[in-house]
Amino acid sequence: MKKFLAFLFSSLMLFSVMAISACDNGSTPSDKEVNTLNEKTPEQLYSLAMDTVKELDNFQLDIVQVIEMSYEGETMTMNQTVTTKKAGQNEYLKSTNDMGSGEMEAWYVDETFYGILPTGKMYAKISYEQYVEKFMPDGATAEGALMNIPAEWFVDVKFQKVSDNEYYLEFIVSGEEYKQFMNGALNNMVDGIENISYKVYFDGKGTLGNIVTAFEMDVMGVKASVISTATISNIGTTTITAPDVTDGSWVDVTGRI
Repeated sequence: MKKFLAFLFSSLMLFSVMAISACDNGSTPSDKEVNTLNEKTPEQLYSLAMDTVKELDNFQLDIVQVIEMSYEGETMTMNQTVTTKKAGQNEYLKSTNDMGSGEMEAWYVDETFYGILPTGKMYAKISYEQYVEKFMPDGATAEGALMNIPAEWFVDVKFQKVSDNEYYLEFIVSGEEYKQFMNGALNNMVDGIENISYKVYFDGKGTLGNIVTAFEMDVMGVKASVISTATISNIGTTTITAPDVTDGSWVDVTGRI
């Protein structure tokens, strides 16, 4: 049973990478509802921030997750960290967790894919077009797709001022909308998902900070609760270096992926 739950834990990593999210700092007694920031509505701030994020081609994203799942009376909690980097067409991903299950590390550097998987180490020459088709079927910006949530999905919208340099937009997103997206990412494994609570943080200049998400879902009969904490950093300065494959432990699988 633990192996089955661990498999589902690792499957959820796909969603983690696509949905940039961050830990809820919580509200404080000083929170005050406002209507605009720098003459922009919260929906306008959100739209502008998402446009900026979609244009990024050099950054690092670190996601720390707490995932709790229960199935047939058994409950497990996993702490997982997912790091992704992008530098032009070069990319990097590493997933680790405290269960040691489903961990992986992968690079795409100068038209070569490298992977350290539970089955071993491999590398392969592959064009960027093929890489996008095989690993990012929704396109090169698929990892940020869920950040571009349309404003018409927003329910119970509130815009709060915490301080002169901290604001957050709070809203609910339909679980059905999420279900449709996640079933595309997880091969129709999702049976049900509750509405998602979002908090999108901005500084006093309207610059995007963290995005807060909390949701529960049902994956193949397993109840899952996910809380994520994400940080975007090293914008414009991220570099990615290919691993050394000369130690004899790597297998060339060019033409087989």
